[in-house]
Amino acid sequence: HFGSRAILALTRRHSKHRSRLAVDKAASCLQVLPVSVAMRVRHLQSHLADQALVHQGKLDRLRGTRVGVDAVFWLRSIQALKDPFADALGGIPPGIFGFVDKELESFKRYDITPLFVFQGVAPGPQHSMFVSRMDQQMELAWTYLAKGQKSEAQKCFAVSTSRINGDFVYFIFHHLRHKGYECLNAPYFAGAQLAHFAEQGVVQTVFGPPGLLLYGVQSVVIHINFAQFAFDWVDLESVLQKWQISRDQFVDACMLAGTEYCLTYPYLNLGHFQPAAPGRFNFDAAVYIIKQAPLINWMQTFPTEDMKNDHVDGYCICKVLVQNSPVLHLQDHVIRPLGAGTPGLPPPQVPFDFHMIMGEKLPKSLYYLMLNGIISHKLPQALAKGEWTDKSQPLVDTREFRDLLCDLQDYRETDRKSTRLN
Repeated sequence: HFGSRAILALTRRHSKHRSRLAVDKAASCLQVLPVSVAMRVRHLQSHLADQALVHQGKLDRLRGTRVGVDAVFWLRSIQALKDPFADALGGIPPGIFGFVDKELESFKRYDITPLFVFQGVAPGPQHSMFVSRMDQQMELAWTYLAKGQKSEAQKCFAVSTSRINGDFVYFIFHHLRHKGYECLNAPYFAGAQLAHFAEQGVVQTVFGPPGLLLYGVQSVVIHINFAQFAFDWVDLESVLQKWQISRDQFVDACMLAGTEYCLTYPYLNLGHFQPAAPGRFNFDAAVYIIKQAPLINWMQTFPTEDMKNDHVDGYCICKVLVQNSPVLHLQDHVIRPLGAGTPGLPPPQVPFDFHMIMGEKLPKSLYYLMLNGIISHKLPQALAKGEWTDKSQPLVDTREFRDLLCDLQDYRETDRKSTRLN
């Protein structure tokens, strides 16, 4: 048995020696792993900005607050971590810990106490809306490299790569612990765990993508600019009032727009909904049609039965993940669906085949090891689902790849020297 106090206490008490030892051991067995992010919604952030629903504030407003941080989202916001060859070569960008420490000093300077939440066991994307272009760019990069066009190859690598890869998320977790910061690996979705922390008052606000609004988080900081002493944030109630919809309608509109788990509703791209730019998607169309009729009505109108099945399955999976993602509940110290045990509300109805999406429930001792970063979430995920979902990478032994490694030696060495000088 383990409780929230024990978990959070471990983030402080964990031996610095053991944390550093874990990092050193992990360095010898690097793998290129895909890094999941919180629920992404197609064009949501750009539409919120167009609708003047992204508010700006002075950083002094966050002074003295405890902020729940989506760790992967935060790492991707650090521009200095952008290494065009990160996914191609694996490993970690040069100077990573220096750049991260600089960001941590900024939090400390404004008396902001971050609670970093890392992604846990989460089902992979059900389709390639958000990843197909990156894969195409990666393939194109290797093609350019094989032809000796190194400059073009670097541009494509830069477009295709994530700002971080799975190689060093584990390193960052233990580096943050070594520095005395609170860190937690969510049992499943980081977004759902942050929503629970916000609901329970563990944190005053959260820092992450606007998709966190789907979990009912009332306000989300989506950008922090320490250099300009400002931050951007979105407010769920303001969004609902301006669009004149309920929270359930907001979730349905986001699903119609498309996420990693459900495809965009096909008719949203028609000229009827986009008179200004036919064929170009606009999030406002999703809001418009969900106000005309419930989601279930729109599920009856598809050109073919196969298309209907593909879309309906995706919408069902996405709705279940938003409503029932398991989190570590602070009151009774167990892993249960988000919303379970909320006073005055009936327990959420979890589908009987929920394990088909999330995998089998794991032993408490395994959750304990994962929550504290002692083991990666990859192995528990494989045990729960009975499958290994790693993304393949073009790490093959070819002459072109060996040449690239040699060409990058100077690049890596130069970066290391400049980091030491700084």
